Amino acid sequence: MHQYENTRKNIHLKGERIPQLWVICVMLIYSLLMAEFFNTFNSKIFSAQPHFSPNTLFTYLMTLNYVLMIVMSFVIWIATSFLFHLFAVLFDGQAEYKNFQKVTGLAYGVPAVFILIAIVLIDRVQVSQNNFSNFLKTDETIRNTGWLMNTGGMAYYFVIIPVIKYLYNISWLRSIGVITIPMASIYLLGQFFVKFIF
Repeated sequence: MHQYENTRKNIHLKGERIPQLWVICVMLIYSLLMAEFFNTFNSKIFSAQPHFSPNTLFTYLMTLNYVLMIVMSFVIWIATSFLFHLFAVLFDGQAEYKNFQKVTGLAYGVPAVFILIAIVLIDRVQVSQNNFSNFLKTDETIRNTGWLMNTGGMAYYFVIIPVIKYLYNISWLRSIGVITIPMASIYLLGQFFVKFIF
């Protein structure tokens, strides 16, 4: 019990001492890597299309997509960290949101490593114009990059679950619920809109 309290206090104190600038820098690196990954992937896909010729409109749309990806990374970070904080409080947890937000921001450094590796791999892909859709499904490098992106996302959640447990002083089960309940709800809601709206 004494060790548990020490762990909780250490996380709380470290959260207070983390400079906000560090958090912003980690998030900026993460968002730039995300934007670069999708920019590289989309460029490969479009370049493989027959008779494709980039023009001013294409360059503008790619730039806009790049900027939006950076902005959305920050929006998703703030929104999900607040959502997790809200559920942790609903589960009788007690902690300051600003400390939790700082830790979740730094935790994005974990998926950033996976994304960096995925960029290196995707940059080496030579997209075939023949059987294009089949190529995307069967190419080993494409599958590996997908695995890296998914694993990086999962690793992020595995990092913050212990943080939630000790920072908010709640059980492991509730800490997992803080993550899974809102994320599962968002997923199911998204599936509902896809199925019944579109």
